Amino acid sequence: MRRRDLGELVGRIVLAWALSSAVGLLAGRYIVGLIIPLLTLASDAISPYTTLIEYDRGVEGDRVSITAYVTRPIYVHHALTLNPGVTMTAAIDAGHVLVPLVILFTALWAPPVVRRRDRARLVVLGLPAACIVLCLTIPFVLIGKIEMMLIEDAAKAGELHSSLLVDWMIFGESGGIWLMPLVAAVLCAQSLPSAAGNENRWRRAAENSTKAAQASAPPA
Repeated sequence: MRRRDLGELVGRIVLAWALSSAVGLLAGRYIVGLIIPLLTLASDAISPYTTLIEYDRGVEGDRVSITAYVTRPIYVHHALTLNPGVTMTAAIDAGHVLVPLVILFTALWAPPVVRRRDRARLVVLGLPAACIVLCLTIPFVLIGKIEMMLIEDAAKAGELHSSLLVDWMIFGESGGIWLMPLVAAVLCAQSLPSAAGNENRWRRAAENSTKAAQASAPPA
């Protein structure tokens, strides 16, 4: 990659990050409010509870909270079984919800495009990708916090339990919340018609550079 191309790439990424962050800062609460129903559907699908996710504004700042309603008996340990009607709550900072979106739409500006409409197409493709990424991250973090509390209660009673929801939450908190938007951006970029053309252009440029180097080399 030439120095000029590298500079353009870095410039696009920095500009996209700044714009995405500014949108999140100025309109974050409206964006989170729009995706709350989607997050609730996802949390209902992955958890054994009926859930309600809400956006709260309080003295501690903007928060996204989940209320989990127990609808069937859930065994925790030998001295505790959660009966229907019990509710549990957990919350995260609202800015945490925006992190995958900022990463995704920043990454969507990284690949070079031939036409401007290809860039617009990338942004459009990013919308369903954002929904998928959010469903694979935020609900697991919220439900995982509740599951973690139950696991800790069981551990205090001398029983060890595990939960795939907690395992996925730990993966997300350990870097998955960054990795999944980047993978989604790569898949979106590969779906563009110009992706193959760009790859072929880079391959031809590399071949031409190799031939030029061979031609200029002194004879053995």
